[in-house]
Amino acid sequence: MRALKIAGAAAAGLIAVVIVLLVTGIPSSFITSLVQDRIERDTGYRIAINGKSGIGVWPSLSLALHNVTLDNPNSADVHLSVGEVRANFPFASLLSGSAKVSELTLDHPTLRLPMLRERTRANAPSRPADSDNTSAPNTAFPIDRVTISNGTIVFFDPDNRSEENRVDDLDAK
Repeated sequence: MRALKIAGAAAAGLIAVVIVLLVTGIPSSFITSLVQDRIERDTGYRIAINGKSGIGVWPSLSLALHNVTLDNPNSADVHLSVGEVRANFPFASLLSGSAKVSELTLDHPTLRLPMLRERTRANAPSRPADSDNTSAPNTAFPIDRVTISNGTIVFFDPDNRSEENRVDDLDAK
């Protein structure tokens, strides 16, 4: 009888912890270093996550990162900063072993691009020969939908670093 009471108390405590985690989200300070390392290794871009991060589990698994900046180490002129990045993952894709993002949301992104005054002819890559293989594209990490809200693109003169043109309030899906 005493073992049954202890097992009941342990089960009640576990249920209370699960309910608190469902409501408040899982603290994920450890996840920021994993995300940074993976993006830098796979893309070569430098990423900094300066805000809080969180993992939500209800109604679907989600990851939210705040104050994210992405820089190209080969070009100091191109810079992307995002107020919040949110990725939703369906549970079925995680259980099957093939991670898939159902929706990636970028809230308040700002992209800084240099405005080039001289046009240069880019060498267009040669077009590959058409093949009979019309299989689906090979993507290592598929994303179903990307949503951008309240975006800004800033074009600047790279010679004197002054802001020249700005496009605000961009929304895209």
